[in-house]
Amino acid sequence: MDLRADGCVYFVSTESSTISIVGWLYGEQCSPTPTQFTRLDSVGGGWYEFEYGT
Repeated sequence: MDLRADGCVYFVSTESSTISIVGWLYGEQCSPTPTQFTRLDSVGGGWYEFEYGT
């Protein structure tokens, strides 16, 4: 779990590889930047599923 400057709390999956990081982020006041992710999907209620890396 990690609270970042964008106001989001990141939860990284333990099944992530060293090449690609996957997980979820949450924050009602959160403003994730879509271009920093390979994939960013809103799942509702302030939650997002993300992937970044290759």
